[in-house]
Amino acid sequence: VNNVISTIGDFSLNAMFADKRIVDEDLSINVKKLNINDISPEIIQAVRAKDGDKDIFLYFKLTLQLNGRDTVQNSVIDIEINGNEIIAEYQSISLFRVNNNQVTKVTDEETDGNIKFSASELGTFLVTGVKNPQASNKTENPQQSSPTLQTDDPAGIITPGSTGTTDNENKGSITPGA
Repeated sequence: VNNVISTIGDFSLNAMFADKRIVDEDLSINVKKLNINDISPEIIQAVRAKDGDKDIFLYFKLTLQLNGRDTVQNSVIDIEINGNEIIAEYQSISLFRVNNNQVTKVTDEETDGNIKFSASELGTFLVTGVKNPQASNKTENPQQSSPTLQTDDPAGIITPGSTGTTDNENKGSITPGA
């Protein structure tokens, strides 16, 4: 009996309807990674107000599709993001749903590098966390870094590699004082 909804897109996750119903084989969840640098300053400030000084390290959109076309979600879907090497580099992980520049904390549940949550509506999500001390010894690729929130910049965000700060230690992280 197939209860698992297939996944297509930028990374893999496990999903099934909460009522454990049999899934149509043409049903899938499309996972699209979004650019972290596209997160608006309002969203960053809202996340910081709810979750404190954590990095935003994963930003993605989930859509339910039937035969490759978006379809209506009519039931709660249980989702588990696992085996993601980026998640393993962080601790104190939180997941937020983003809707119309508003953020709602979905869960703090993270076990062994897996994030589990239930969603009555799919959409855009972001994940925050604190970099593990062991992982911070690795050199970080600036293109995959979190946006840096700066209060002295009119736009509020300085992307890694741009001018506006000479403090290389702060590049790629959200800084206090938002």
